[in-house]
Amino acid sequence: MADQNFVMENIVVGRYVRSLYAVSVEQKKEEEFLQQIYSIRSFLNKMPNRDKLLKKFSFISQEGEEFVRSLSDDLHLLPQLSNFLKLLIKNRRLAALPEICKYYDSFYQKKRGKKVFYITYANNKSIENKNDLFNQLRNMFTGYIEFVEKEDPTLMGGFQIRYQSKLLDYSLKSKLSRLERVMKGESL
Repeated sequence: MADQNFVMENIVVGRYVRSLYAVSVEQKKEEEFLQQIYSIRSFLNKMPNRDKLLKKFSFISQEGEEFVRSLSDDLHLLPQLSNFLKLLIKNRRLAALPEICKYYDSFYQKKRGKKVFYITYANNKSIENKNDLFNQLRNMFTGYIEFVEKEDPTLMGGFQIRYQSKLLDYSLKSKLSRLERVMKGESL
């Protein structure tokens, strides 16, 4: 398996994610699948009592099928995704849908070689040469790179760069925190 190093907490969820991705590749609709997975995830996140309802729909197939039909119509889902949701109902796995959506995005990004850097800064002036920073990161990494920017005034100044599980913290807040620990005699 080429994607063996991609770890998911739930083996069953992993199988569904891989299968769904394989269908998207076979249909040559990878981007459309991803966008619709985002739509499904967004819809699910807005549902009150989501986990309880999905579990109920997993065991009461008639209500589950009605839910899937409504979801498919509202979000204009591709037939393949509608069929996938019906399969989840048939297998009594609809409750796993939020987790499947979550891992699908990560799996997709890993397979496509896309690297996403999350840049958080106190304000727009915190990074004097933002384009230089972006260019340096592009030179360090190969493949498609995307930057997601966000302001966080609690950083007080400077910026943070997050890539996968790594965080480079160049914020004033973190520098002050380190200085405080040194002054208290704590180890860094």
